[in-house]
Amino acid sequence: MFDKIKFGNTIKKLCKINHLTAYQLSQKLNVSEDYLYKIQNGKNIPSIAMFISIINYFGLSAENFYYFDIKSSQQNTLHFTNIEYKFLYETLVDYVMSNELQ
Repeated sequence: MFDKIKFGNTIKKLCKINHLTAYQLSQKLNVSEDYLYKIQNGKNIPSIAMFISIINYFGLSAENFYYFDIKSSQQNTLHFTNIEYKFLYETLVDYVMSNELQ
């Protein structure tokens, strides 16, 4: 499961350390300031693409924001639709391919 509170707090801390306002970061990430604000305050979970953009921008690791409960994870995966699986697969393949080219 994704820890949206921890992720939001980390973004806030990194912005402060790097002397970035939410507006400046939103411009760098090409998203609205409101969307970024909601992520920072744990009200929204970022899209996979936005999550990857943010962790890449700050040089973070995705493992820091996920924890797994095996039983819960198995139950939750039963509720994914084929479209959701396909989207996740394609997003991850695109990400891996773009990083291999760099």
